[in-house]
Amino acid sequence: MNSLEILSLIITFICLISFCIVFTFLFRAYFKNTIKNINEGKEDIELIDQAVIDEQKKHSKKQKVLKVTGKVISYTILGALIAFFGMAIISRIAGNTLFFGDTTVVVIASGSMSKKNSANTYLQTYDLNNQIDTYDIIGISKYKNSQQVKLYDVVAFKADNGVTIVHRIIDIQYDDDGIAYYTTRGDSNAISDNGSLYNGYLTYENLVGYYNGVRVPILGSFVIFLQSGSGIITILSIIYCFVMFDVYKKKLDDAIINRSNMLIELIDYDPSNGDIINDFKQELYYQGIKYTFKDGQFIDKSETIDERFKDVDKDDMVFVNESKNETSIKIKNTKNNHISDLNDKRDK
Repeated sequence: MNSLEILSLIITFICLISFCIVFTFLFRAYFKNTIKNINEGKEDIELIDQAVIDEQKKHSKKQKVLKVTGKVISYTILGALIAFFGMAIISRIAGNTLFFGDTTVVVIASGSMSKKNSANTYLQTYDLNNQIDTYDIIGISKYKNSQQVKLYDVVAFKADNGVTIVHRIIDIQYDDDGIAYYTTRGDSNAISDNGSLYNGYLTYENLVGYYNGVRVPILGSFVIFLQSGSGIITILSIIYCFVMFDVYKKKLDDAIINRSNMLIELIDYDPSNGDIINDFKQELYYQGIKYTFKDGQFIDKSETIDERFKDVDKDDMVFVNESKNETSIKIKNTKNNHISDLNDKRDK
């Protein structure tokens, strides 16, 4: 790496680490504050609304399916990203030649095979039109033996520095023992590779395989980015933020579920079937809101101030229950689940 690349990597590292730190503090503060509000009952009205509104009841199963589906999709995308990232890193370690059976894929990182140089007259003479663009991902298959290697094959080979290069064989020479020696050149280049990418000639042992015609354009740019220092730092930062967000989101969901279940239990209301214990009309007064239920169904919600209940605490739910000719008023505290009637409350 040259000094400019090292500086770029350092700047990328500092920026992404700073982003992760800010992201962590902001979301951690947001989730902790929201969870605190839920546990203190500041979000109770919204939670009750979600539990008792008819439309919410009807679609609760559908919403659960959508929620599960969304989580499956998000984890699938994350898993695919991690798998792709892992393969890119392993491929880099293996010199961009990761074989699956007799086939490997190679990312083209330069334009040396992207066009026909006029100096390479054999390209026009033999109508060789299998050029490869920069950032293409191509398939490379292994030769079964040296007799399969032909003049003008596009081959992948290991250069002296260990990098996998994809160029065309433009000359084959044989020694007295019949051993073949190959010279390669990129279609865009005017000079051959011997003396620059390798000394002398290539032998069969230097060849990784031949281009089998499979080509996926553009996608290689993403692979090259993932293999770079900046790409590695970026992907690790994304994975960290995703996992961190998911951990705090689960804590928030657990707080919502626990508080909702507690509220539902207090008002004797089951959103799964809309039933209220016993058959009566019930009015619930809580935090300046009045809810009305009748025959096991939610009827109405409105803002109201009832002078009868001006002395109750903000954490008290007041229930006015009417059954036939009987009316009772009960108070349930959301903090300690203590149950009392209105007269007991006034006596205190």
